[in-house]
Amino acid sequence: MKRVLFVDDEVQILHSLVRAFLDTDYEVRYATSGEAALCMMEEEVPDIVISDMRMPLMDGYQLLSIVKERWPETMRVILSGYADESVVFNALQKNVAKIYVFKPWNNDALIQLVAQLFETEDLLKESNLMLLINNLEDLPTIQSSYRRIVSLIEQDRDLTEITAEMERDQSISTKTLQIANSAFYGVKSGSVRQAASFLGLQNIRSLILSTSIIDSLKAPPTSAHQMETIWRHASLTNKFTALLHEKIMRKRIPDAFSAAGLLHNVGNVLLLHAHTKVYLSMLLAARASNSDLMEMERARFRTTHQEMGGYLLKWWELPYPIVETALYHHRPFDKRIVNRELVSLVHLSQKYAWDALGEKDLYPFYPEAYMILGVSQSAADGWIASSDLAKGAGV
Repeated sequence: MKRVLFVDDEVQILHSLVRAFLDTDYEVRYATSGEAALCMMEEEVPDIVISDMRMPLMDGYQLLSIVKERWPETMRVILSGYADESVVFNALQKNVAKIYVFKPWNNDALIQLVAQLFETEDLLKESNLMLLINNLEDLPTIQSSYRRIVSLIEQDRDLTEITAEMERDQSISTKTLQIANSAFYGVKSGSVRQAASFLGLQNIRSLILSTSIIDSLKAPPTSAHQMETIWRHASLTNKFTALLHEKIMRKRIPDAFSAAGLLHNVGNVLLLHAHTKVYLSMLLAARASNSDLMEMERARFRTTHQEMGGYLLKWWELPYPIVETALYHHRPFDKRIVNRELVSLVHLSQKYAWDALGEKDLYPFYPEAYMILGVSQSAADGWIASSDLAKGAGV
């Protein structure tokens, strides 16, 4: 039985939450403070903690930060009327909380959300996936230089100190300047500090994590061309995702999700890295026969690149929307999805990216994604076709 722990300093709210979950199959407990919640977790660890943000002595952010450190497998959700965007952003960006739900909540929607989180977590713990992961010789890790920079950002250290650390790594410095000077940002600067200041530290954090993945998954000579194609596709998918988000949502994509398109196909990269000959032959066979590569992956590995990618990004502690996008980007209608709009944006963008690169999409495409986003295909086609990104593939 799944265990749910609610934490709030208002007893009336806790009673309302417990009543709402009475008819579920979950074991529900509650605590009236962060300190009490930690004491309860010493006795019995819940599967999910749903906490208020603003509480005396220990607030929700502090509580969930401790839970993340001591019980990393416990899922963390903020349920609060406290709407400070910077605090919410930090909680999501640093993966202190997977989801933020505002009060007043809808009981049915909250119960459904908890079910979706549990189902996705169970999928990532599925036995066939774990067997394949455990059989890998090594899982990519974040290099120590990257970890230092990410740690400085998460500690809100001074920009001068952060950029000084960035400048010590040629790969990070080069990638930062390349992106800042791209047509999308147009900074026109050779200064890492200026570039970092313009892009924002949370964008830099996502960039560093992405670069670390790329550097960790170096391609053997036999698959270098295919690996480069996958990364070029990922880069263009990320740009199209940002473009469509701005056009449809009428605002820039939140920094916490800004690497979703770039990392959506990291499972392909991991499979190509770990099973080079087998996976390369599968890619070539799928192109030659117009086959669904995901069906071939399932038949050969008993899992897919989506599940592999979702597992890796969860293991790396990336924000939940990015993990979810990797896990579901080829099935935007899946009932387990919480961030459906983001997943749908990436589903469309990855198709547009393959078209722009003149490559065949080896996975099913679902036009229902346009309906999910409330946009017509002709409008989206027009935005993509008229963008500078599509001209010359924008990479």
